[in-house]
Amino acid sequence: MLDAGLDYDVLKVKMLFAADDYYIVPFYQRGYSWGDEEVLALLGDLTEAQGKYENEAYLLGQIIVCPATHPNLEIDSGLSQWDLIDGQQRCTTLYLMILIASQFIDSASETPLNQIDKRLLGERESIKTVISTADPNVHFPRIRAASNGEDFMNKILNDEELTSPDGSTQFLILNAVEKIRFEYEKMQIEDLKKFLRFILENVFLIRLQLESATHAMRVFQKVNNRGLGLDGADLIKNFLFQKVDNDEYIELSNNWDKASNTLFKARLKRVRSMEFLMKLLIGIKTGKSIPTGNLFTEWEEILGDDTVAAKLLATKLPENAGDLVRICRGELPQNGVATDVTTGTYMQSWIQQFEILLAGVH
Repeated sequence: MLDAGLDYDVLKVKMLFAADDYYIVPFYQRGYSWGDEEVLALLGDLTEAQGKYENEAYLLGQIIVCPATHPNLEIDSGLSQWDLIDGQQRCTTLYLMILIASQFIDSASETPLNQIDKRLLGERESIKTVISTADPNVHFPRIRAASNGEDFMNKILNDEELTSPDGSTQFLILNAVEKIRFEYEKMQIEDLKKFLRFILENVFLIRLQLESATHAMRVFQKVNNRGLGLDGADLIKNFLFQKVDNDEYIELSNNWDKASNTLFKARLKRVRSMEFLMKLLIGIKTGKSIPTGNLFTEWEEILGDDTVAAKLLATKLPENAGDLVRICRGELPQNGVATDVTTGTYMQSWIQQFEILLAGVH
């Protein structure tokens, strides 16, 4: 059913991740951000539903997609490739749950499979991977994760050891994997098989399909500007993407990710967010203390239709992030030298002077 550029399907999870569908988290999205609370809540909700209402349908909510702006050219061109506009956290976690459950079940298989298990094995393999057209031995996860999460997703798919995380996306994916594995280790294999079957057969999502990336970015901004979990920096990022051409998406995304991953290394936890950096930068630009809740509207007003200013802001983000991390270490941002000016920053974890110190390099 197509109406005003909107189509929708109600899909079982096994059809959501069907062999002819592939999902990409677009560049303007934030990275994977679910922590313990969200991952365990999803696991708990599904476990409870399966335990109490095993034969009933369970509606997990909706996701929003549009045709991929930058499709994966290494897979079959006949696949439907979707940009995952809204629902990436839920879908990524759900995919991890399926992937890890499959690995637990496969590693415990010591006897010949019965027909039901053979069918489930085929379904699991179809859901888990997309095969490269260049090399049939190369498989991709069915979701291309946000930021640098793709590297970790590939390792998880191939059951490889995960290295030390680089940035918050990899850190939180690793954390989600550990939490899921810990919960699965409490289950008997037969119970885990039933749980996986319930997810594939009884859990449904509504997939809303928009006709274009431009429409999708507008919807993304409107939906997520109504208190559904994104912070001001996420909305600013989306706004910046609307100011550049498609062929500049990758550069902008790389600059944002470099800045975000640099901040993740900061000594103080409250400094490790793009929202904190954007708050300092807007303070430097306006001379005012802007409340966090007003960050997006202030940046939107300042940048307006000035694409040059938007691009310059994005280009300088990695440098700004590096300066901020040096300040956090008690060093001067210009040269990394520790001085009396920054002693309080390091010893007492003060942050009040960060804006002044960062302004000194502008």
